[in-house]
Parts: sequence; C-alpha cells; structure tokens
Amino acid sequence: MIQSGIAGGNMKLQRKTEEKIEKIKAALENGSTIDDLVKDYFGRHRKKCSEFLENYHHLIYGAEAVKKEKEPEEIKAVTHHTPKAINPLEVLFKNEEEFQDFRALLGNSKELLGLLKGNGREIQEEINVLEVPQELIKMKDLRVRSQRLSEEVEKKFDLLLEKFPEYSKTTLINLALLEFAEKYL
Repeated sequence: MIQSGIAGGNMKLQRKTEEKIEKIKAALENGSTIDDLVKDYFGRHRKKCSEFLENYHHLIYGAEAVKKEKEPEEIKAVTHHTPKAINPLEVLFKNEEEFQDFRALLGNSKELLGLLKGNGREIQEEINVLEVPQELIKMKDLRVRSQRLSEEVEKKFDLLLEKFPEYSKTTLINLALLEFAEKYL
C-alpha cells in the first residue's frame, strides 16, 4: 500500500488513487507525455492533472525528486524526441507561386479594398458595360415608328439612359429589339 506524506504525516491513500498513481507511473515509463496523461486520466482537464502531479509527485517520480532543493519547473510535456521544425510556408502555401501571389495580393490590398468600397467608380464608367456594336451606333437607315409603351417600362428605360448618357434612346431601343429577335428566332 502506498503511503503519502501529505501535511507532514503519513496517510493511507484510497485504492482508486493508488491505482491511478501506478497507472500514471507506468504510462510515464512507457514514454507518455503530459498531454497523454491529461487525455487518458483527467478528462482533458490540464489543471486537475497538474494538481494531481503536484500532490503525488514524490510517489510518481520517486523520493529523489522530493529531495531537490529548488522547486521543479512546470512540466509541459514529457517526450523522448525533439519535434521537427515546421516551416510556416509549407503549412500555408502549397508552393512558391502561391506565396508570391499572396504577397502581390497584400501589396495591392489598399486598392482592392478601395474598389470594394466603391472608390473605383470612375474606372467602372470607362468600361462599355452594354457592349453596343458600332453598327447600331452608326445606323443611318432609321425610320420613324409609333409604338405604345408602358409608362413604368419607359421610366426604367430612361433610368438606364441616365446611367449611360453616351448612348441615344434610339440606339438602345434598337439594341434591345435586336437582342430579343436573335434570342427568339
């Protein structure tokens, strides 16, 4: 039976505590880490593990560990190998090209954020979004026709004209009719 020297006197330990100490001693001798102990014996509660190891340190590690004059450092992990150094580039990027793309993205981040916030409106106005063919703009064979339109449709069409003042109403009506005809013929 294991006897503990808690509070200056010898005290009998409960059978489950004795068994836990023996299991932990065996696990440490077999190369288990503190993380393994926390997971296997303390339900992932690192603080409980730390308190247990502190209370029963002399029983787990032996009497010679108690005789040390200076206080032991906090046990982070018990391991028998040194971990391989991890290159953060290997983790974040598949190759050097991806890394260079990321650097370019960071280098242009202010401009990209400006475009997302709408600061690039002057660039959008330069682009011919409607893609009106030059043939429609320069058409000469125009005939006057009288068509009936819904007032609501005409208002929406006029809003489009305000957005693209470089095109005439005639040009855009011709474009709309042409695209409709091509779609359904």
